[in-house]
Formats: sequence, C-alpha cells, structure tokens
Amino acid sequence: LNPPAFVDLEFGEFTPDTTDPEILVQRRDWLGRRVELMLDLGTEKNGVRADPAEAIETLRAVWTELEAWDARIREAIAKEYYPLWLEEWRQESEPLLDREAFKRRFRLSESIVHAHGSFGFYYEDDDLFGGHAMAVNYDPQADELDVVMVG
Repeated sequence: LNPPAFVDLEFGEFTPDTTDPEILVQRRDWLGRRVELMLDLGTEKNGVRADPAEAIETLRAVWTELEAWDARIREAIAKEYYPLWLEEWRQESEPLLDREAFKRRFRLSESIVHAHGSFGFYYEDDDLFGGHAMAVNYDPQADELDVVMVG
C-alpha cells in the first residue's frame, strides 16, 4: 500500500504516514510552534477511503480561527484539570500557578483532522502532570471538547 501524497493549494503537500496509509501528515505552524498535522482518511462507507478534500474543509475551518480554538482548548483543559493539579499533582516545592499561567504551560505537539468534521489535539503538559499529556477531541455534532489525560 503506497497511497499518493495529497496537495492542497492553500495547505501544501501532505505525505502518507509511514505506519498508517490512512493518515496524511505534514509539519505546520500553530501560533509560532511547529506541530505535526495529520489528516485522517480512515475507511468510510462501503470500504471507500475518505476524500482528503473533506478533511481539508475541516482543517480550513480550524486554521482560520487558530487563536480562538487555542483559547477554547486551553480553557477546557483548565476547567477539567486545574483543580486536580492544585489538589493532587502540585508539589509543595513548585510555585503556585494561577489559572492563566496554568493554561499557558501546555504546548500543542500534534493535531489530527478527520474527514467527517471532528478533530483532535495533543498538548504536552510541561511536566505539570508528571509528563502526561492532554488529548482534546472535538465533536462537531455536540460542539463540545472532551479532554482526557493520557500517557
């Protein structure tokens, strides 16, 4: 299986992932940070691979609102995990961070966009949770972000 690369006029070339032919990848800037961006073309109805253009439409919607999405994601992380960090993860020797400082510590490392409109983000924790990360997934039908600590 050697799927071809996909080229979009706005976003450039995406190349097939070396471990999963249903994923196309590239490195891209997200608010001054280089991140891995993946398009998931997983099998849709009747075993037909999704059209990359569908995933690009979702990507375009996210990328035109980078700052708003980043703020929304960071707020979702803080809402779910700031109290937990204060109560269980913060070491006594660590400085106390307010909620805004806590949100700024997370660093996006990768994002995945699906052809059906959902997408996910993977934020590194800057060792706030012992090297765990936050997986943040967006459900377009519910217009909700789901945050889960991973790793």
